[in-house]
Amino acid sequence: MGETQPETAELSLRGPTESGAAGGVAAGGGMAAGMSTEIEFTFNIDEAQFEVLWQEAAAKIESSLTVVDEQDATVEAYRWDQLEKWILQGYQQQAKRLAMQVARLEFMQKAMSQSIEVNLKQTFQAWASHFNNRLNDMVTNIVVNVAQGR
Repeated sequence: MGETQPETAELSLRGPTESGAAGGVAAGGGMAAGMSTEIEFTFNIDEAQFEVLWQEAAAKIESSLTVVDEQDATVEAYRWDQLEKWILQGYQQQAKRLAMQVARLEFMQKAMSQSIEVNLKQTFQAWASHFNNRLNDMVTNIVVNVAQGR
């Protein structure tokens, strides 16, 4: 009986409620007369428990990160040099990957354009041959008809 309720935050969303004889959704919305629709969503957070969990997580994060203040200038210079080297290596690797992708795209573009060119030449030659045969047939028919005196 001496228990205290934990502090909670509550979020409640309610949709529209339609009811009554003329109920329903206006302008042909599809609700039958007299039907009631209520959408309710409740979300509870125990703020005290949330704060305890957050403090634990924050302590773990804080303890996992360490910052060392280096007093030795040569060690500090060495670490800065290493950092610069790693960054440059990363940039070089990125540039290499990008160059390979660009080269691949250029290769694909050349291969596709050559393929299209060959295909167009073959198609053109096929159509040219077809039209040449048609013209030869037409000329032959005309010559035969003229020779027969028609």
